[in-house]
Amino acid sequence: MSDSGKALLINVIANHKSQPWIPLSKLYEASEARRNLQRISPGVSTGTLSAQVPEIVRRFAVKKPGPIEAALNWNSGDCPLSLILNGPGQVGYFARKDGASPLSLEFVVTEQQIAKGSDWSITAACFGNLGPEPLTFTLKLNFPNSS
Repeated sequence: MSDSGKALLINVIANHKSQPWIPLSKLYEASEARRNLQRISPGVSTGTLSAQVPEIVRRFAVKKPGPIEAALNWNSGDCPLSLILNGPGQVGYFARKDGASPLSLEFVVTEQQIAKGSDWSITAACFGNLGPEPLTFTLKLNFPNSS
């Protein structure tokens, strides 16, 4: 084994030994807490897309049936955007719109989809060339909220 390989192995073992043992149930609780902090409420949010960050995902929880409505607005014509709705139990998207500003979509959540889970997300993305200037957008999102 090379010297750099030995150094890597020693670092991996030292790091492994320095971390306290944590049951998987505790790891799940921590990851669920982080996920809950990342979720947004219905309303308006803003974001910025750039060549380095060409897409932004907003996560939210839907716990009862009803319509999800999203509207995306931005001022630059340099890059048409995509508005993509993803949810539980589906490999692909539930709804998607592509084009120039403004974009909007609506999707009605059913009891069957609620049974599959509550984790949903909406993505604003530019799959083309954004150019050198960042693009600022406004996303208005409404969905069935249990609060």
